[in-house]
Amino acid sequence: MEERQPTPPLNESKGNIQAVLAYIPFLFIAAMLQRPNDDQLVFHSKNGAGLTLLFIASSFVSAWVHAGIGSLLMFAYFIPTVLGAYHGYKNQKWSIPWISGWSQNIPLEKWFSSSQDPSDNQSKGS
Repeated sequence: MEERQPTPPLNESKGNIQAVLAYIPFLFIAAMLQRPNDDQLVFHSKNGAGLTLLFIASSFVSAWVHAGIGSLLMFAYFIPTVLGAYHGYKNQKWSIPWISGWSQNIPLEKWFSSSQDPSDNQSKGS
C-alpha cells in the first residue's frame, strides 16, 4: 500500500480560496479533485461535504415538509458555512459542532485519490 505524502502548498492564497469554496454546496468536489493530498484542504472539504448534506436535507424539508422548519435548518446551515469559510480562509482547522464529528469520517481521500494499486486491476481480471 502506498503511503500518502502531503502535498506542499503551491500558493497559500490559492489554497485558502479553495478551502473557502469547499464550503459552497457541492464545490468540495472541485477542491478534492484539485488537491486530494493536501490535509488542510481535505479537512475543509469534509466539512463542506457534511454541510452539503445539511443543505440538501434543509432544502427537502422546506419543499416537502414545512417551510418554517426548513428555514430554521437553512439558518442552521448558513451560520457554520460562513464561519467554516472564514476559518478556511485563515488556514485554520475549525470543528463544526454536531457536523465535523461525523463528516471527518467520510472517506473523501479514498474516493478522489488518483493513485490506484496495481494489484486491484489484476484481481478484477482482464
